[in-house]
Amino acid sequence: MSLNPLATVCSSGACPTVYTEDGSDGDVIVQGYLPDPRVAEDVPPGEARVVIPPALLRDAARELLASG
Repeated sequence: MSLNPLATVCSSGACPTVYTEDGSDGDVIVQGYLPDPRVAEDVPPGEARVVIPPALLRDAARELLASG
Protein backbone atom coordinates (compact mmCIF):
# COMPACT_ATOMS: atom_id res chain seq x y z
CA MET A 1 0.00 0.00 0.00
CA SER A 2 1.41 3.36 -1.00
CA LEU A 3 -0.08 6.51 0.53
CA ASN A 4 0.11 9.86 -1.23
CA PRO A 5 -0.49 13.04 0.82
CA LEU A 6 -3.45 14.94 -0.60
CA ALA A 7 -3.65 17.70 2.00
CA THR A 8 -1.81 18.35 5.26
CA VAL A 9 -1.45 21.03 7.90
CA CYS A 10 2.34 20.71 8.28
CA SER A 11 5.40 19.38 6.49
CA SER A 12 6.69 16.89 9.09
CA GLY A 13 4.22 14.08 8.34
CA ALA A 14 3.32 13.72 12.01
CA CYS A 15 0.15 15.81 11.90
CA PRO A 16 -3.38 15.61 10.48
CA THR A 17 -3.19 14.60 6.83
CA VAL A 18 -5.55 13.31 4.16
CA TYR A 19 -4.05 10.66 1.88
CA THR A 20 -5.04 8.84 -1.26
CA GLU A 21 -3.99 5.22 -1.72
CA ASP A 22 -2.40 3.84 -4.89
CA GLY A 23 -4.64 1.28 -6.53
CA SER A 24 -7.78 2.19 -4.57
CA ASP A 25 -11.13 3.20 -6.01
CA GLY A 26 -10.70 6.80 -4.87
CA ASP A 27 -10.79 6.08 -1.14
CA VAL A 28 -9.08 8.52 1.20
CA ILE A 29 -7.30 7.80 4.48
CA VAL A 30 -7.39 10.41 7.22
CA GLN A 31 -4.78 10.85 9.95
CA GLY A 32 -5.80 13.05 12.85
CA TYR A 33 -5.56 13.70 16.55
CA LEU A 34 -7.21 11.35 19.04
CA PRO A 35 -10.39 12.92 20.43
CA ASP A 36 -11.54 13.02 24.01
CA PRO A 37 -12.51 9.44 25.00
CA ARG A 38 -16.19 10.48 25.32
CA VAL A 39 -16.22 11.40 21.61
CA ALA A 40 -14.78 7.99 20.71
CA GLU A 41 -17.46 5.97 22.54
CA ASP A 42 -19.76 3.60 20.65
CA VAL A 43 -17.52 3.29 17.58
CA PRO A 44 -17.95 -0.07 15.83
CA PRO A 45 -14.98 -2.47 15.65
CA GLY A 46 -12.70 -1.64 12.73
CA GLU A 47 -13.57 2.06 12.79
CA ALA A 48 -12.11 5.09 14.58
CA ARG A 49 -12.87 8.76 15.06
CA VAL A 50 -10.15 11.36 14.73
CA VAL A 51 -10.08 15.14 14.98
CA ILE A 52 -8.85 17.09 11.96
CA PRO A 53 -8.80 20.86 11.37
CA PRO A 54 -11.54 22.31 9.12
CA ALA A 55 -8.89 23.82 6.82
CA LEU A 56 -7.59 20.32 6.12
CA LEU A 57 -11.04 19.21 4.97
CA ARG A 58 -11.35 22.24 2.68
CA ASP A 59 -7.90 21.63 1.18
CA ALA A 60 -8.59 17.92 0.68
CA ALA A 61 -11.97 18.60 -0.94
CA ARG A 62 -10.40 21.17 -3.26
CA GLU A 63 -7.69 18.68 -4.30
CA LEU A 64 -10.17 15.85 -4.82
CA LEU A 65 -12.42 18.02 -6.97
CA ALA A 66 -9.45 19.23 -9.02
CA SER A 67 -8.25 15.66 -9.66
CA GLY A 68 -11.65 14.77 -10.88
